[in-house]
Amino acid sequence: MFTGIVESLGRVVAMVGDENQKTFTIESTFAQELIPGQSVSHNGVCLTVEKIDAKASVYNVTLIRQTLERSSLGALRVSSNVNLERCVRADARLDGHVVQGHVDSVGTIVLAENEPGQKRFRIEFPDKFASLIVPRGSICVDGISLTVANSGPGQVFDVCLIPHTLEVTIASQWEVGTTVNLEFDIIGKYVKKWMDLRG
Repeated sequence: MFTGIVESLGRVVAMVGDENQKTFTIESTFAQELIPGQSVSHNGVCLTVEKIDAKASVYNVTLIRQTLERSSLGALRVSSNVNLERCVRADARLDGHVVQGHVDSVGTIVLAENEPGQKRFRIEFPDKFASLIVPRGSICVDGISLTVANSGPGQVFDVCLIPHTLEVTIASQWEVGTTVNLEFDIIGKYVKKWMDLRG
């Protein structure tokens, strides 16, 4: 489980594979603290740590076809930056919200504009997830826990980012047309499932 509070920016330093499977080598400030089998969120996608080279401060993760198709990670290239978060400890503060690292869909940035003290992004997403967006509710975008500023009309919602978030995450690279990973609030998903079953 994660909280959507990005811990560090990583960098892709190598990759091998094809559309069915890709292995990324990620450079990270905490690579030497990892052990094989641990989970790390990469732009909101939970991946398993494999081989580690502590001296070079890098580790490997492998993405299977389903992950490549469901997320934006297949578009990463060597030198791409990545939002990283290690799984939350049971004794840690939950500063964001409950995030599983299981991407529901990708969205597209359709507006990016500077406002006093913040930057506003409008994100378009598939219609079938419209009931999971709640104004001032939580949403995880590229692994970042954010608050929905407003939603609609249509299948869009806005998020407003403060300068600190832009400085420490890849959100500073978002622009119109950028594809982002979306994970909707797990509590909302359970409530919707329960309501659907009740008819």
